[in-house]
Amino acid sequence: MNNKDKNPKKDKLKKIKRTKAKRVKFNPVQGSSRKNLILVSLAVMFVIILSATIFMTLTSLFSTESYYVLSTNVRAKQQITPDMVMARETAAGTGPVNALSMEQIQRGGVYSRYPMYAGDVISRSNVGALSGQSLGIPDDWVVTSFSTVSTDAVGGILGKGDYIDILGVDESGSRYVFNNLLVLEVKFVNEEYDGISDGRTIVGEAMHYTVGMPADKAAYLHSALYDYEEIKIIKAPTIINYADRDVSNLDASFKYGPQVGNIDLIQGTDPTFTDVERDEDGRPIVNNVNLEQIEDNFVEEQIEDKFVEEQIEDETIEDETAEDLEDQIIESENVMENDDN
Repeated sequence: MNNKDKNPKKDKLKKIKRTKAKRVKFNPVQGSSRKNLILVSLAVMFVIILSATIFMTLTSLFSTESYYVLSTNVRAKQQITPDMVMARETAAGTGPVNALSMEQIQRGGVYSRYPMYAGDVISRSNVGALSGQSLGIPDDWVVTSFSTVSTDAVGGILGKGDYIDILGVDESGSRYVFNNLLVLEVKFVNEEYDGISDGRTIVGEAMHYTVGMPADKAAYLHSALYDYEEIKIIKAPTIINYADRDVSNLDASFKYGPQVGNIDLIQGTDPTFTDVERDEDGRPIVNNVNLEQIEDNFVEEQIEDKFVEEQIEDETIEDETAEDLEDQIIESENVMENDDN
């Protein structure tokens, strides 16, 4: 009998071998490679961002833009065409904000608002379309004009949008011809002064005023300009910008004489010329004082002035009547003396 046949179980046990678990070895070089890859990626991204920033900065520094200036002097209300301008280069973003582009100039309709000189920038503040002089007045009014010298017109400081009074003066006294007349345009006959007075008084220069009014009132205006020896332009009070103005006390003939006496005008003035704070309607804000009360006081002062003027007129009439009576008495005495002779 064979030994294999004798121990079959023993043979099976010999064929089964024990499996051993393999140990995984950690490779430190592999982990550091991953970290290096991340660092390299971040560095590349940083370089790309930095390069883009530098490129944009250099581009903005070296890029330019054009604006346009006059190449010749122009008169007021003269059309400006492309051949009258020349380009000026400047760094991008540093040009005049309101400068007109060549495209706008080429479209036409660009006129100087006042005399300009070679080198002046073409901008919205000094050029534009010719606006109609009928703006600011009713459609059924006419537009007319008259001339005077700056000495008789508040030193030439008045401009478009101001309200004026017109005063006629002759040997018999003075009289207001118009009140609250809106100025549509003012021009110096000598164009060198147009737009450059800056509120400064200009003496002795001829000025041209354009105004609007009903047709019949325009006829009265030119009749007054012919009849009176002198015409004075007076700026209307500022109160007209936010309140009704009572001009009833101005509807009279004014003649200075002994019966008028001294006139003191210090009340309400401010020698420090401090700016007055105003609301959105132009009303002065004075320590929360009731502005309606200010207006009421203004009206009361006008009524009081009117009363004083009427008293002066009455006294003047009485004086004239007394003088007439005295002349009549003297004449009667002369007649009686002649009869006795």
